[in-house]
Amino acid sequence: MLSGIKTGKAKRKPDNAGVPAAASDKDRNVSAAEELRLILESGKSIEPSRVAVSSSLPTKLSGFAALLDKDDTGMSQSDLEARNILRNTKRKRKLQDTSGDDDEAFDQMQSLLKEGKESSKQHRQTARYDRIQSLTSKCWWWLEAPTFDRHRLLVSGNHVTLVLAPSKLSLYPGEHFYLVPIQHVSSLAAADDQVWEEIERFQTSLRDMYSAKKKSIVCYEFVPPSQQFHQTRLEVAVIPSKVASDVPLFFRNALAEQASELSGTHTKCIDTSQKGLRRSVPAQMPYFYLEYGKRASMAQIVEERFPKDFAVDTLAGMLEMDPIRFRGKDNKEREYAQQFMEEWKSYDWTRR
Repeated sequence: MLSGIKTGKAKRKPDNAGVPAAASDKDRNVSAAEELRLILESGKSIEPSRVAVSSSLPTKLSGFAALLDKDDTGMSQSDLEARNILRNTKRKRKLQDTSGDDDEAFDQMQSLLKEGKESSKQHRQTARYDRIQSLTSKCWWWLEAPTFDRHRLLVSGNHVTLVLAPSKLSLYPGEHFYLVPIQHVSSLAAADDQVWEEIERFQTSLRDMYSAKKKSIVCYEFVPPSQQFHQTRLEVAVIPSKVASDVPLFFRNALAEQASELSGTHTKCIDTSQKGLRRSVPAQMPYFYLEYGKRASMAQIVEERFPKDFAVDTLAGMLEMDPIRFRGKDNKEREYAQQFMEEWKSYDWTRR
């Protein structure tokens, strides 16, 4: 009845027509993941052309680019596994490649830090040495000072040296000396027994040497206040014996006058004849100390602005001499040293 119309059932594709193709794609994906894993475990380089990829990927992508660029949605388990293996491998290789650079950079940093520490240590040592040299140079009477004049060294014991005082600072040029400890000692109040023993030996020899000339010795020490570095010295001045008995009176009056002018709190003279200096004056205190006989001595605590030439100016006033600051230049120190050594031979205790 229906003309021109084709009758009959349309042809249907078999339900299992696509099964072989799907199975084939799955096999290829599995083989690609397995091959990738084997290659990575063996450590060989990866060649994209050797790996089979599912035919369902777009035709514009091939090899590993297709595995990496394909979205996670719809990817098979083997595709995801292959992609993750590749990413982990690339990350590990990147870390391995940069670990060598990191180690080298760390070694360089350690080397720079070590050089910096050594340079800083050397700089500190140099600065400390320069500071010590600067401070010791001010103690020009000390054997260890860089400014010490060797021609002034007369005699050296084991712990104390006998040094000729400069002519411009001497009461009598050629008869004025310094007894200086060899090791650093800030004051005789802080000195040990060995230093004191040698000082007493030098005093005895000098006293015997000049007593034959009817002369006496006066010894004194000045420890200045607020000093950063100080090497002490005991000055020995030779005076006529006929005025030696006037020494304690002149110095007591001069110390009292000095204390009143400076309005100091320490105005009392301390008699150190019985106890000695070390038991009478604290080692850390600034003081003036005077010995005017074998056993007679005194001391007084001093404060700021105490004159450093106090003792020699007091002796000059007692002897009716001009202060030493008005004295002219004298270039006979070497002659004075030679003359002293000739007379000292008979009294040199260091030879014994």
